[in-house]
Amino acid sequence: MGTAANFCIRCGARLPSPAPNYCADCGSQVDAAEKSGFHRLRSRWLLLVLPLSLAAGSVDTLVDGQYVTYLVLVGWTALVLVRRRVSLVRLLGRVPHGFNWWPIPLLAVAGIVFSLGAVPVVWHPLARVAPDIVSDVLSQPLAGSRLNIFVLIVIAAPLSEELLFRGLLFSRLMVKWGATRAMIVSSLAFGLLHLNPIGASVFGMIACVLYLRTRTLLAPMALHALNNLMVWGVTFWEVEADVRYDSPEFLYQGLVAMLIASPVIVLFLRRWWPARGTALPYDTN
Repeated sequence: MGTAANFCIRCGARLPSPAPNYCADCGSQVDAAEKSGFHRLRSRWLLLVLPLSLAAGSVDTLVDGQYVTYLVLVGWTALVLVRRRVSLVRLLGRVPHGFNWWPIPLLAVAGIVFSLGAVPVVWHPLARVAPDIVSDVLSQPLAGSRLNIFVLIVIAAPLSEELLFRGLLFSRLMVKWGATRAMIVSSLAFGLLHLNPIGASVFGMIACVLYLRTRTLLAPMALHALNNLMVWGVTFWEVEADVRYDSPEFLYQGLVAMLIASPVIVLFLRRWWPARGTALPYDTN
């Protein structure tokens, strides 16, 4: 198991491992956040990396553009892990013994229904102003073969996005602000990366709670992969109906779907919401 680099947050001096209670250089007390290895992470760089990855992915080169986006994200994540000496083994964690996995398929279904319902809530107001543009965006088919799309959204997306948003960003913000604020901010950042920011942000909250509950990134990765697997299956349904994205029916159907899925999501979040002072999973793995 790798060892994370520890630094004094006050003077920047490198601390031995395991970190002591006091810094030998400045004499200040070393708290749990400083021993975690995440206080020197600069999450603000993500604000630059995300648009760069999306811009790189929009350029069609010899490989599919979406692969470029994930390669940039994975490359930056790997660079951070190496530079800050964050242990990948501790970051991923281990599946807890005897963990009950049945809520994950239920959450995946509820998440899909909620996300599909959130699409009209986001896009209906825009469709009232520019219906042709919204229709082009939402009706555009995914490029590539079924296998290619499967690899992208069922394998590449869960691995890269969970490592980045839950593994690095959420962990860094939890050290800085605590669990609740970290979940909100990291989930909003995750949501802004998607065409369905409301549905994606709620999914981000679920993934954060699941990560804290199980103390392993493998659980939100499994949820993410199952969620995207269902999206992949729905993608190839032949829908002949002409959807009017600016119609009231489109919005009402979305609201009904969100109302149906919300009780399951709220129940899960209430039961598994982390207690105050919950330790960072990385510190206990």
